Formats: sequence, C-alpha cells, structure tokens
Amino acid sequence: MTEEGADGDEHKYFYALYSYSSQSSQDETGDNQQTAESNGFSLTHVMSDLPEATENHLSQFLFSKISKGQLYNDSGSISSFTFREEEKDTEMSCYYCKLRGADTVNVDINVGQGDFNDSREPRAHVLCFLTPHSNMLDHFRHELDMYALGLFKFLEQDNETQAKVYLEKWAYETTEFLCRSLKLLGQDVKYLMYAALRDAQLVFEGVDNSVQQDLLQFVKSCSLGDMLRQTESPLSGSLDMLTDLTPQSADSKKRTIQVKTDSGQLKFLPEYCTKFCEDWSQSVNSLSRGHPGLIKQVIEAGKLKYTQSINTLKRLMMQAENDYYALYRAYMFLKNSGNCEILLNCAHLELQSETYNVFRCLEEFVSETGVS
Repeated sequence: MTEEGADGDEHKYFYALYSYSSQSSQDETGDNQQTAESNGFSLTHVMSDLPEATENHLSQFLFSKISKGQLYNDSGSISSFTFREEEKDTEMSCYYCKLRGADTVNVDINVGQGDFNDSREPRAHVLCFLTPHSNMLDHFRHELDMYALGLFKFLEQDNETQAKVYLEKWAYETTEFLCRSLKLLGQDVKYLMYAALRDAQLVFEGVDNSVQQDLLQFVKSCSLGDMLRQTESPLSGSLDMLTDLTPQSADSKKRTIQVKTDSGQLKFLPEYCTKFCEDWSQSVNSLSRGHPGLIKQVIEAGKLKYTQSINTLKRLMMQAENDYYALYRAYMFLKNSGNCEILLNCAHLELQSETYNVFRCLEEFVSETGVS
C-alpha cells in the first residue's frame, strides 16, 4: 500500500499474513517451507501487499526470529531487516506477532509469554506490519497490538475478503489519525492536549463519526495511560510518583469540552487551555503533517516533560512540610510552569495530612494571585 503524505512525501505501508503450525506439512513445497520444516514448524504465506522479492526476505527474517524463540503469542515485537534491492541496501521496519487461535479472544498483552505446552496446537497466524520509515513503528506499539488482535474475528470466520480490507487499513487506523487531526485543527489541537491532561470528556455536536474517532484517538495519544502501561519503557523511571494521581482539589470532577461544527469549522467550548498546551501544540505544528512517527515523538516528549513537572512539584511539596522556602519554590515553579491548573489538579500525595495542607495552601495562594 502506497500513500502520499501531506507534503508530497511518499509513504509506504505494507502487511503480510502467514499461517503457522508447529508441525511440518508434507504437502508444502518451496525453499521457505523446507527451511521451516527443518526447524520444527511451518510458515505458509496467506496474503500480503509486498513485492514478491521483499516477501521472500521477510519470510527468511521470520524464520530466523521463530527459530530463536522470538515470536510471542498475541504481543508484538518490532525489529528491522536489511535486504539488497536494485543494487542498493534497503531497510524495512517490521512489527510482527503471533495470533494463536482461541487464546486470542480474552488476552492480556504480556510480552514474553511464548507458546503453551498444549497437546493440541490451536490454529495460529503470524501477522506483520511493515514500513521503510525507521523507528516509526516503535512509537505505535500499543496501537499495533490492539489492531492486530482485531484481525482475529475475521480469521475465525475464514473471511479472507474482510481480513484483506482490515489489513490494508492498518496504517490509516493506527498512525495516521495524528496527521488527520493536525491537518483539521492546526493549532487548535491544543484543546485536545488540554483535554487529555485535564482528563476532560469531549462532547460532540454535529461532528462526523470518523472525525470524532480521530479526535478521541488523538486525546488518548496525549494522555498518560499508554506511558504507564509501558513498564519496560526507558521512560518508566520518571513515572514512580504517577501511580497515585487522584486529584484532591474541589475542581477535580470530570470536566466536559464541547466540540461542535460551526460554518464548516470545528469549535471548542470553552476555548481555553494552558500555556504549556499552547507551546506543545506549536511544537507539533512545526513538523511536517505527513509524518505520524515524528508527530508521535514530539507528543511523547511533551508527556515526558509534563510528568517530570508533576514529580518536581510533588518533591517540592514534600520538602515544604518542614521548609517554608520550599513552599515558596513550589509556588514559583507553578507560576513559571505555564501549566499551573493541570499540575495542581494532579498533585496529590497519598494520605499525609501535612502534605495535603501544603497542597491546600498552594491551591489557595494560586487562586488569590490569579496564576494559571
């Protein structure tokens, strides 16, 4: 599948689907099947939109990974392989996972599960999503895991036509919602970022369902949920104080933001966000709107900066229990953060009365001085 980016850049996304069995099939022929049989499994091509030569390289790549035990049930891995094409080296980034029959219906995404020692091997498939854009897929691992599991219903029904349609849309559904949202809203994505950090609910009026879905996915990509799920992520070390974020302010109830169509344009009510979200939006809008990987990378950088700010504030609040100067530093930090409202909304330190008193003092002082 080949698509044109917003700035004329050619974006290439591909898929491949194989049936997998741990038992060799005597009916299979061809070099690839022989290689698989020699390792105690068979891998048979079902469908793909890759050029034949590239698909052969992908098969060899998968055989190598499976032989090393690097294929897991219902949880994807991302790696790259290089092959020679038209007298030049070409690198392909590949997401691959094993969908294992009935086990896929109610599955937890746990990397490293491997195969179960069951006497009856369930029906299984190996699914691949590919792109020549290096490092792009790493930013969408969770979205790809979820989308891969969505294929299962079509495999159960042996509905090859619907499976093909579903696979052809993988990039559109899992990555390009960022590009579409940015093209549609421009700088107004700051309201979506605010909604994500404020945990606000979007209420739509007269907005197409497809646009609603894109905006909701954009909000989800800006929230902290996926960062907290990535327990093995290099970022996880900065999230030690985020597991107990239960806002205590009187203003912590669920907020709503209306999104309505007005003269063909989307309008947000209220039209409000913090300076942090405005700056974050400007950073995202400075990028090419046709590169979802770059957009997601800047979004993740903004989320990391936000979590670091929360941790800094909470440490200052802990110090302020016995240090009035730390209370002043906490106030100045909030004043200069450009994100005072959201940080205060998230700053809750367990059930320590002293710290809670510090929090209430900061909240009242901020309110009196009009810091936002």
